[in-house]
Amino acid sequence: MRALTGITICAATVLLMATGGCAKQRITWDLNGRLMSLKLNSPFPLELKRIEPGTFTMGSTPEAGARFSIPEDEKPSHEVRIDRPYFIAVHETTNEHFRRFDPKHDSTAALASLPEAMAADAGLEDLNADRNPVVGVSLAEAEAYCKWLSEECGLTVRLPTEAEWEFACRGGSDSAYCWGDARAESTKFANLAEAGTAEKLGGVEDPAPRDDGKRLTARVASFQANANGLYDMHGNVAEWCEDVYSANYNNAAPDGSANQTGSDNELHVVRGGSWASGMDHARSAARDALPASTEDAMTGFRIVVEMPDSVEEE
Repeated sequence: MRALTGITICAATVLLMATGGCAKQRITWDLNGRLMSLKLNSPFPLELKRIEPGTFTMGSTPEAGARFSIPEDEKPSHEVRIDRPYFIAVHETTNEHFRRFDPKHDSTAALASLPEAMAADAGLEDLNADRNPVVGVSLAEAEAYCKWLSEECGLTVRLPTEAEWEFACRGGSDSAYCWGDARAESTKFANLAEAGTAEKLGGVEDPAPRDDGKRLTARVASFQANANGLYDMHGNVAEWCEDVYSANYNNAAPDGSANQTGSDNELHVVRGGSWASGMDHARSAARDALPASTEDAMTGFRIVVEMPDSVEEE
């Protein structure tokens, strides 16, 4: 049997029950510790993949600049060393899971953030579907969910740092997207804005070359996963990160820790682009910034669980 910081792991069934008032939440691991599953009293588990420590080049390199117009906030490219393993959610946080925390949350309230031309689209009700990503959540609401889940499960749950997000998204790649540089492959991996959606939104820079069949958000895992087994790292919803936005990487931490100072402390980083984004804004290195109070139909989040300090084998 293995003991893990107040949690017991039974190797046969790999069932964990936290001891600090969270018996109602079941946590399971696979036998090699690579996958964590939080049941959340739901038939659809919240799964997380373990990301191993490593070094990668964060931001856009001069070589990337030869293929894309690279904004200043992706420069300079720099080496980041992630020293500790961490778990990151396989899916973006869904409506079903968020409503375990806030039963009254209604993602369709975020429709008010969309142009009127989108209102006639079929499928608007999908914004509230159980297994679609939650939207209409501010940074504070996303952080409150993480705090609640930490207390429920006896683990440290938080938003990813910007570096953790990009490291997990790349999955060992140094290309524009997790799948490579081929734009035509986007419909296999990402829910992005194609020409029709771009027109209804009043124009989107560099729309996707093919229609992916989704008007707004898509059910999580509707597209292929990246090399780390993570879904929707490009598109679907843009994802809140811990970091305060900075205009460049001149003072970026080499260990990938979150930036807490920036040109405007009211702006926070979001990553990955959304169903309303074109190809450029969905690149692995692409950065966007939003006021922390933003509650729109394009922004959600996924969680990180920190690796416990001690793991004992028996």
